[in-house]
Amino acid sequence: MTITDNCVQEIKRTFQQAKERENGTVYIHLRSEHFAKHPITADATKDMLHTIEREAEQIPRRDKLKLELSLPHIPCETEAITALADNRILTGLWVSGWNGDEDIISFANALPENSQLTSIEIRDSEIGDAGARALAQLSHITDVSLDNNSIGILGLTALANTTHIIELGLSANEIDDEGAKILARNKHFKGLYLENNNIGDNGAIALAQGTHAKEVTLMQNSIGNAGAVALAQNKRIRELFLDNNKVGDSGALAFLKNRKLECLDLDNNPISPEVRRQVDIWERKREVATDRKEMVADAAANLFRLLKGSKQYA
Repeated sequence: MTITDNCVQEIKRTFQQAKERENGTVYIHLRSEHFAKHPITADATKDMLHTIEREAEQIPRRDKLKLELSLPHIPCETEAITALADNRILTGLWVSGWNGDEDIISFANALPENSQLTSIEIRDSEIGDAGARALAQLSHITDVSLDNNSIGILGLTALANTTHIIELGLSANEIDDEGAKILARNKHFKGLYLENNNIGDNGAIALAQGTHAKEVTLMQNSIGNAGAVALAQNKRIRELFLDNNKVGDSGALAFLKNRKLECLDLDNNPISPEVRRQVDIWERKREVATDRKEMVADAAANLFRLLKGSKQYA
């Protein structure tokens, strides 16, 4: 066996917990000590996947099960990456420390047509334009996160030109205003996560005018009042995170007129105490309004279920 007994036990433990919770998602988090050799070999990968599949077969309603695997900071041989891709059971995969575009392209090429994978996160792997283009072509993957890589204009363009990606994370990719303008063209993103980049006012203005995303994360950029005012005028965004930028009083006050925004984070910006208090009051009012909206939605859903049940037994 190329995986350790601890690896087998961890997989079994995770599935047992899922059974007890009657949860439809099984999240398997493995560490480097779960494998006998490093980098991980193809045989170890196959043994791991076989163990996961064997445990999954014991779960009721297997067809409804979501299987998510995390292998953080564990180096893999190219053959292991190919073996990891060639599975039909995983719905989510979180990895880091792969070896650039070559590994990403090998992974993308090895994915079967009937792959169940819909969500992928590949961090700290020196992914460039070629790797981003390869991932952009995987039309069954709707949630992509490529934090702390080296994706340039060509890679951003490939990702922005997709219609199947709903959630896109590109934190710490040194994206500037030009990159933000490219991403702003996409009307299909529902979540756009761009923290720790080099986006300034021009990039924020482009996103404000173009994006249809409901959740936008722009922490740790260089956005000032002009960018904030533009973002405040976007009525599609519901959750906006702008902490650690350069937003001042005029930018912060602009958000007080936005009645569609449900969550706003302006921490660690150069906002005066008086305006900060006004923003805090606005945030509390929005929280109350959002909670009330959720309560009404839950009550309506419960009523619908009751009425549907009564019709069945009428």
